[in-house]
Formats: sequence, structure tokens, C-alpha cells
Amino acid sequence: MIQVPSCSEVGLRNVPHAFSGYPAGDDSGWAAFRAEYDRTRRELWAGFSAWVTEQGAPPLPDLEFIHEADTNLYVYPEAADYARVLPPHWHRLDSCVRETDEAFSLPPDLADLGFGARLDTYRFTDEELTGALERLFGDTSLRERPTAAGAVIRERDGLRRAADLIEEAAARGA
Repeated sequence: MIQVPSCSEVGLRNVPHAFSGYPAGDDSGWAAFRAEYDRTRRELWAGFSAWVTEQGAPPLPDLEFIHEADTNLYVYPEAADYARVLPPHWHRLDSCVRETDEAFSLPPDLADLGFGARLDTYRFTDEELTGALERLFGDTSLRERPTAAGAVIRERDGLRRAADLIEEAAARGA
């Protein structure tokens, strides 16, 4: 089996939950979010894990809705990824874009890494928004960083790396 999960779901507890929207540098809301996620998903997960077991598969990992595979690919640029050491059956791809798609430029929206600005999703003020835009449009180095990161991402050719990893997994019978 080959799995391609969300990058934030890749076996980490020292990063914000995939669906939380929290920044990596401030864990003050993580525990409350995980507790609420547990409260609202535990029953659904338990039923699904029981069903999976009835089908002959092993139980699902705690509060996860899919097993790990023999080959696991996750797509996330190294420049923006969390620091982590993964088992050898996990592979990070900087990108995996169909060659038929138009050219893509990395947008400057990763504030925690110096690639943009973070505003509260639901409570930012007009002044905060216009101030952030003025800072971002006036920051030459901000445009240079994602441009350089984008060049590295394209050079690593995630599409072909993913194809190679899938072929290797198929050859192993995984």
C-alpha cells in the first residue's frame, strides 16, 4: 500500500494539529485543540476502527483514520517543513505537480518562516490587514526568499521522485 497523507499528520506531536491553524512557534492552544478533536472524533474513530478490524485489517492507530503504508509520501517543501526524523518508509517530496499544469510560484504566506504575515483568520482589523499588505509589498527580501525556495523545489522534481518511490514499492510487492 502507498499512502499520501497531509504533511501535518506525519507522526508528530510537537507541531500544531493539521486542522488547527495554529502557528508552530506558539503551542498555547494545541492541548485544548487536541482535547476538543478527541472529544468530537473519538466515537467516530472507534466505530471506524472497529469496522476496519471486522474487514480483517489491524485496528487503526489512536485517532488516525488510516494505517501507515509500506511507502508513505508527503508533499511539503523542505523550506517550510517541520524539523523531524522519520522512519525510512516515509518520504518528503518538495512538490508533485503534474507537468500539464501552469507554472507555480510559491506565495509569501508562511509567516512563521519569514515568508509572509500572519493575521487572525476571523478577527483581524482593517488596519492590521492594510498594514500587513504595506509591509509585504515593500519587502524586497520577502519576494526573494520564496523565489529562491521555489527554484529549489522545482529542481528537486517531486513528480519523478514520487514515481520512482511508487515503482520501488510496486517492485517490492508493497
